[in-house]
Amino acid sequence: MFNLKRLVSLTLIKINFYFGFLFLLFEIPLFILKNRKIIFKNKLLYLESNWSFGHTFAGFDYVSRIFFPRKISLIYIPFLYNNKFLPECFPNLDFVIFESCFPFKKEINEIIKYNIFIFYIRVVLVFRPEFYLVEREFIYQTLSIANQKIKHGHSDGVRYTPSPDWTGYVRLLHERIGVPPEIPMKFKEFCDDKIKEKFPDFFDKPFACVLLRNKGDRVLTFDSFCRNASPSRDYIPSIRYLIDSGFHVVATGETDVVPFLKIDGFFDTSDLAKSNPDLFNLYFLMNSEIFLGQQSGPHLVPNSRYHTCIITEALPYRLGTFQKEDIILFKKFRKKIEKKPLLMSEVFKNHMDWAFGADIQNENVQIINNTSEEILKTVQEGVEKHLGTWKSNPDVNLWKKDFRSLLSDEMALYYHENYPPEFVLEEMFSKNH
Repeated sequence: MFNLKRLVSLTLIKINFYFGFLFLLFEIPLFILKNRKIIFKNKLLYLESNWSFGHTFAGFDYVSRIFFPRKISLIYIPFLYNNKFLPECFPNLDFVIFESCFPFKKEINEIIKYNIFIFYIRVVLVFRPEFYLVEREFIYQTLSIANQKIKHGHSDGVRYTPSPDWTGYVRLLHERIGVPPEIPMKFKEFCDDKIKEKFPDFFDKPFACVLLRNKGDRVLTFDSFCRNASPSRDYIPSIRYLIDSGFHVVATGETDVVPFLKIDGFFDTSDLAKSNPDLFNLYFLMNSEIFLGQQSGPHLVPNSRYHTCIITEALPYRLGTFQKEDIILFKKFRKKIEKKPLLMSEVFKNHMDWAFGADIQNENVQIINNTSEEILKTVQEGVEKHLGTWKSNPDVNLWKKDFRSLLSDEMALYYHENYPPEFVLEEMFSKNH
């Protein structure tokens, strides 16, 4: 049936796109001209534009560490939900932030702006050869530790797509190159004072930060909603364990804190976060000793500061964190015709596509969330390793070797060198030895 309303909507989108593109062709060179003293303050120039908090944060940290302590002029094209305090955390990056005046910003994505900027900057550098544009793809390739190109499942959960090669960032953190990002002291002291005012005893103990991802409910792509956390009530035993182990606990991001409110040792900071969400979210992620959450952008912040990350309910199996000491509890797959979930080893051996995040959106497979007991056992291991009290099974290195033998060198996890918790390894490989 002919849909006039839809046709008009699509036509307006196209018109806005073409007008926006033409607008940018004039707006960007004028921006470069207006901000030329800041842009060309340093000999090195870098351009960053990404579609998520995690990719943006890692991009900043990547280039900051490589060139530290040299100063770099960084032209930043922020995405829709950027954290405005993020540029403050990298002292050797001089930021020049571009936000278009075009009214229909959603119609022109950051990739188009990025490419227009690159074109004009390259033209300028023809006449200013003393300056150098650091290409994002070039530095990723230069530091890569991958044997071959990395791939992953498409956001639709069906196809494959080439993956950005972030293995160089693994190398930067493993070798502790450069310096970690840090909130400027004036902002840190502001947060400290506000927290002390509301909770005088908060800093009597170190704190753990919990972020239970649920934004996949608002995003329709498979690769987003498959990483959602279970309901917060499933984390109550783990929160209690963190507190019993000597930590105060806060939650940030989209975490549903209601089930935690009556737990002594859990601090509800939601009022503080509402007053300045960008700053307090960043503060709690940067200053927590332990992070508990899912495979999503925020875990990169504590990773970058070498803090312990405990990742639960991760999916697909292709990703780790950027610290090999972190443990990761992955979700399970189950064939619909069977009652028992598949072991990870069975998935790697017989359904490698699923491990990459491809061919999952079919009628024969279900995703099974981790249980509250599995989450607790993972948290116990992560906390005890952090405290130095964990006693490993004598066979754990053999199990790790077995696990690593299953991985493809086309997946990032092969280079991240993370492992599941020991009870998962034991379930898969104890019969081998």
